[in-house]
Amino acid sequence: EVNFDYYGINFDYMLKFDQQGHELLSSVYYRSSQGRNTSDMTEDTTSIIETGTLKQRSGQDEYETELRIKADYVKPFRNNEKFEAGYQARIDLCNADFVLEDYDYDQNIWLTNSEFTNEIEVYRNIQDIYGMYSDKIIGIDYQLGLRMEYTDRVIKQVTTGEEYTYNKFILFPTVHLTKQFKNNYQVLLSYSRRINRPRHWHVNPFTRYIDRLNKRVGNPELEPEFTDSYELNFQKQFGKSFIAFETYYRQTNNKITRIRIQDTATTENVLIHTMDNVNRDYALGAELMANLQLFEWWNINASANFFNYRIEGEIVDEDVSQMKNTWNLRGNTTFRFKWGSRVQLTGFYSGPSVTAQGDREAFYTVNAALRQDFMKRKLSLTLMVRDIFKSRKFEFTTTG
Repeated sequence: EVNFDYYGINFDYMLKFDQQGHELLSSVYYRSSQGRNTSDMTEDTTSIIETGTLKQRSGQDEYETELRIKADYVKPFRNNEKFEAGYQARIDLCNADFVLEDYDYDQNIWLTNSEFTNEIEVYRNIQDIYGMYSDKIIGIDYQLGLRMEYTDRVIKQVTTGEEYTYNKFILFPTVHLTKQFKNNYQVLLSYSRRINRPRHWHVNPFTRYIDRLNKRVGNPELEPEFTDSYELNFQKQFGKSFIAFETYYRQTNNKITRIRIQDTATTENVLIHTMDNVNRDYALGAELMANLQLFEWWNINASANFFNYRIEGEIVDEDVSQMKNTWNLRGNTTFRFKWGSRVQLTGFYSGPSVTAQGDREAFYTVNAALRQDFMKRKLSLTLMVRDIFKSRKFEFTTTG
């Protein structure tokens, strides 16, 4: 059971200069949340060796705050020339206090299990400065950008007194080139570097039991992963519709992945579920996408993505390199009616793939939504049904 209260406030300021498009945008956003997760588990064991009941309950009190400060400056020049610059600060603080209790059948009371009771604090300070320049030369629109980021992360285990720090200064360059041809043809070439940061529960080193044979442990030394993405995109537009064919190559370094390893601290066959940085992975593929406005009341957006996926790395000194050709499909269709109703159906299929320690089976899901507008679109009511066929199930095979 999860119960949380959320509070948020934001302040925005815009300054417009005399020139069209010359402006300064700034914002301050603050969010706070606090709540409690509670869980009850009863496990009955009946075998030749033993018979008994394990009864546990746990509670986790969490408090989290987030502050974001952002400022963006835009200065246009002649024709397509434009300069943009900005600053963003993001400061997060999370505190989680976890208590595990075992039920003592002899005394008929709950007893605190001090071995698995823990308090943790996660502090993260991210500072960004970025700039971008765009113009046109020999018929090619180009955009050059650079973001400089500094990250300071501190994880404190209050119960044990352990502390883990991560500090890094990183550069993120971007290059975008666009060429327009006759008959509404367009070619786009781009490079960008992206970051994916660990979530708070990924870095919490505290042990939590799933059942007697499985437990979950975070990795406080987990680092962000970085993706270098190269894309070549061809587009053809006709009316309100377009068709696009994209080829891409993506390499992710310091890949964040879920791993499962045996708990060598015990003689039982207990698996530890955790996260780790596993060298890198690669994806080379092509995607065909179409956005078709068949009628004023009917739109279809669909894509098919085929790619080669490869992962390289080691887990506990064991090579986990694997490769797989796979695909995924996406579809979205929307019907609009004169009386202000909209019906939308969406579907997604992901083909089988490989993980660092095994295989992942294919899965699919289908969603539906109905929206009705009232009072000249000043009020709307939406009904949504997700995973209509209860098909969003994940199957993994792990070996090692």
